[in-house]
Amino acid sequence: MAALGRGRWRLRVSDKLEVPAQARQAYAFALLGRLSWHGLPGAIPSVTGAREAAVLGSWTPAGPARHAPPAAPPRRLVIVG
Repeated sequence: MAALGRGRWRLRVSDKLEVPAQARQAYAFALLGRLSWHGLPGAIPSVTGAREAAVLGSWTPAGPARHAPPAAPPRRLVIVG
C-alpha cells in the first residue's frame, strides 16, 4: 500500500471513511452492479489494464425488461451512514 500512496492517489483506510472492513466487498459489488445497470464500464484500461472499457456482468429480467435512462459516469463515491 505504501507504494500506491507514492503515486498520484491519496489512500485512506476504509474504516476512516465509515466503511468497515467487513463491508468493503459488499460495497464494491453494489458499485459494480450500479455501473452495470446503467450500462457504464466497470473495467477501464487506465485502472485495470484491459484493452478497452467494458460493462461487467449482465442483467436478466424476470419479467418485462425495463430500460434505465442513460447515466453519467460517477465522479466520486459518497457513502451516507
